[in-house]
Amino acid sequence: EKIHADVVKAYADAAVAELLRDQAGDHGARDISAEHIVPLEPIITNIAGASKTWLRFEGLVVLSQRPKDDRSTLTAQISQDLMGLLRSTTLRQLETAAGLEFLREDMAELARLRSKGLARDIIIKTLVVE
Repeated sequence: EKIHADVVKAYADAAVAELLRDQAGDHGARDISAEHIVPLEPIITNIAGASKTWLRFEGLVVLSQRPKDDRSTLTAQISQDLMGLLRSTTLRQLETAAGLEFLREDMAELARLRSKGLARDIIIKTLVVE
């Protein structure tokens, strides 16, 4: 079963719009620049409860500032955490817009924990279940 691409694109557009709206409302925040939006390596994994069902995730992590250490190490650690979360996700959790929002919130929380608060958000570019 495939998640409709238009739904995921609309969700990603809404997430970016919300991020920019938050930035505009917070005058003390630093501007988001290209160096603060970092692509994650694509994740391909099977999901819980269905050994023949695969999920492909592509996303971006939004950082509040440039990491002190190598950012490729940080993004690799975040990707590993996200893979663990995605493996424990069921197809039923991904069937609704609310389910996708909960997944994104869980992903963002994992990224914040792994980066010790450096990661502000996760943007889902692609999420395909097959």
